[in-house]
Amino acid sequence: MAYRKDEEKGGDESIGSGKTGRNSVRSIVRKEATAMGRSRDSRRARGPRRTMLPGVEPLDGRVLLSGATVAVGKLGPFIEPGAIRPRLRQAPTVVNASPALNQYLIALLGPEEMEQVRAQAAARGVGFRPSLYQRVLSQPPVGSILGSLDTYTLLNSPATQALVGFNTVAPDSEATVRYTVPAENIIGIETGATTVQIPPDGNQAGFIATVPNQGVRELPEGSFVVDVPIDQIPADAPAPPPDTVGTGALSPIYRGTGPLLTQALLTGLHQRGPNAPVVVRGLRTSRLLGDPRVVPHGLQANYLRLMRVAVERDAFDPTQAQSQQIADGIQQFFAEVGDLDAAGAFSPSVPLPTSPNPLAGARLGGTLQVTNGATRDLVNVAPGQSGLQLFGLNFPGRIDSGYVIAANGDYGLVLSARGPLQAAPAGFDTDVVGGDVRVELSNATRLTDLNGLRVEEGTYVGSVVSGEVTTSRAGDLATLGASAGFGTGLAFGTGVSYTKVIPLGNLNALIPQFPPS
Repeated sequence: MAYRKDEEKGGDESIGSGKTGRNSVRSIVRKEATAMGRSRDSRRARGPRRTMLPGVEPLDGRVLLSGATVAVGKLGPFIEPGAIRPRLRQAPTVVNASPALNQYLIALLGPEEMEQVRAQAAARGVGFRPSLYQRVLSQPPVGSILGSLDTYTLLNSPATQALVGFNTVAPDSEATVRYTVPAENIIGIETGATTVQIPPDGNQAGFIATVPNQGVRELPEGSFVVDVPIDQIPADAPAPPPDTVGTGALSPIYRGTGPLLTQALLTGLHQRGPNAPVVVRGLRTSRLLGDPRVVPHGLQANYLRLMRVAVERDAFDPTQAQSQQIADGIQQFFAEVGDLDAAGAFSPSVPLPTSPNPLAGARLGGTLQVTNGATRDLVNVAPGQSGLQLFGLNFPGRIDSGYVIAANGDYGLVLSARGPLQAAPAGFDTDVVGGDVRVELSNATRLTDLNGLRVEEGTYVGSVVSGEVTTSRAGDLATLGASAGFGTGLAFGTGVSYTKVIPLGNLNALIPQFPPS
């Protein structure tokens, strides 16, 4: 009865009590073995048992070759000896595009004259009127590139300064400081001198100065430009702006733009431009800026990343060999432009035709150019002084210099010269002068595809601030460029351009330098 009571309890207490207990143990073992067998059979029915294989940790910050030997043998041909995209330490710094662009151009073209131009823009209220200027900056690819601090960092890099650069210097102690004042601040005009009141600026006090009459000049809108000797400026007065000294092979071309632009604004006639009918070459280009079939959405993300890599890795700090390559490329560019100009390539007697739809079927984004532009085509001066002075060569039209980056990471410097835009209908020719920053996209697969001649169609509109849009199609190569800056005049139609790229390497090939020193 005791055994039966323990058995009814069903616990471990029944095991080990007599012969029947030993049989119970064997029964339990048989049941467990049967259950394990069923489990193995069910796993076999679901599929073959998976074998544990050694794994390779993620390729983070290193390059593994397919022939590398590890404990279990070679990794296999499925791991290619490629380059890993560089990791970024920080995100790009975003700035307001218009003020950043203006500040850079004032330093590039010369603060003394360009401050006067900016004052005229503020006095006339033209900053928000030019529709082409605003349309250029409102486009996502252009606005995001010109709104990135990396854009201007790379334009001031050692490689690009070999083309166009400037150094900031303190104002000369014997020089004069130029102020723009309203008419009511002219206190008195005498035989040889004028007494003028310089208004305060923020926390800095104003002052009264007596300057020679030749140092006072009236502007068209009624204000005055006054050159005050620096020894008459008190210590607590508004500080004179620092000056900049141009460096680089092309700096004199850009530095001459400021004074000439000032004179053009003082003497030029203001007139309204024509409307933009679809049938007139040049005037139809601005319609292409916002076309998502041509410029894909999100295009700028890859280039903003590549520009950040270029800044973090000092990609535009050239080696000795690269510096020599740049110097040779500049000399070759000038020689080639001189030969083409002598042959009349940039000034055809009849405007060259363009495609009815130059960007039909093109998807841009293969390359990105960011360049400094100088434009000059004076129609009312002697022919020898009508254009940009390129080391003895008078070149009416436009010149660009800056950097170029391809979607695959290839990068380098780019130089471009374009003849004047020849208007389809006659009668709209005006003096054109200005300086700007240009963003150009293309569908090129290699940087060298950009080299050579091509016909561009474009529109330039300037009224203190300026904007320009150009397109081109040469075979399979299609480009779309947009620029914004300071300028005056009106030009549209077609022009012939010549481009030369100086390759410097590939940004994604900088992996051996990770992390940067």
